[in-house]
Amino acid sequence: MRYTNKLYRPLAALAIVATALASSSLVSCSRSGKEKPKIGIAMGSFDDPAASAIRRSIETEALDKAELAMIDGQNQQNAQDLQINSFFDRKLAAIAIEPIDGSAIGPIIAKAKERKTPIVFFDRLPSNEAMQSWDKVFYVGSSEAEGGKALGEMLADFWKTGPAVDRAKDGVLQYAWLGEDAAEREEAIDKALSAAGIKSERTPGSETDAIICEDLKSTLGALDAHKGAKKPAIFAWGEGDPPQAVMDALESGALAGAIYADAASQGKAVFSLAYALARGTDPAKAGWSISDAKYVWVPYLKFRAKAAASGR
Repeated sequence: MRYTNKLYRPLAALAIVATALASSSLVSCSRSGKEKPKIGIAMGSFDDPAASAIRRSIETEALDKAELAMIDGQNQQNAQDLQINSFFDRKLAAIAIEPIDGSAIGPIIAKAKERKTPIVFFDRLPSNEAMQSWDKVFYVGSSEAEGGKALGEMLADFWKTGPAVDRAKDGVLQYAWLGEDAAEREEAIDKALSAAGIKSERTPGSETDAIICEDLKSTLGALDAHKGAKKPAIFAWGEGDPPQAVMDALESGALAGAIYADAASQGKAVFSLAYALARGTDPAKAGWSISDAKYVWVPYLKFRAKAAASGR
């Protein structure tokens, strides 16, 4: 999940904020009692499926523990800025933010530090400089390098199933990547294959041993284009809950495997840290491993085909 929309529409943004603030109490997850801390959750967009999965998890975790002010930025950074300012004005105990534009992170942290309001960022990773600028800034997300390693290990297992998977009969696992370049992820895939003693090569086109699809659209397109015997193995990469179409393809064996970010666990971690910070307790005791006193890295989930794919 990455948002790059930098449109600035002040009037539209004000309308978004007014509507969101008017309805934020409707998503409160507190049933009674003023002792429950008030926590602001600034989502990038409610329409994003992966973000929605994280949001549902946060709301579930917050039941009977905290009051949430949950606001939809509608993928507009200027709207989200105004919404976050409203959190500061309301003196909420802590804020969790899915930033829309990375350039907004520094000013947000500066204001949070001034107001002494702890922040948990998620999805978009702030720069190291931003993370180190205050001791009450944390991050929850999944490491693309770790996800790439997991996918590389899955590819290695596929390659070791037998000589039939080597379509070119050249002893080299050739794979295509459908989607935007992701250097960190691809490097991790190649390292995992190398560690397994497998020679690999990324190639264009479909005449490969395996195809890795970065999103649902490319996954469905690859499944549609490659049917029957002797087709390349198809692997999916995604965020949030795996769509039913992906699960069905895994069940039938049409899809060899999938790697998905664990949105439910990310939501749990976001709330756990924000809740600890809101209560003034040690986030290191919130039940999650914190790296470098700042980061909670949630492992990707691995899904494997439940039936042998045709021709392999």
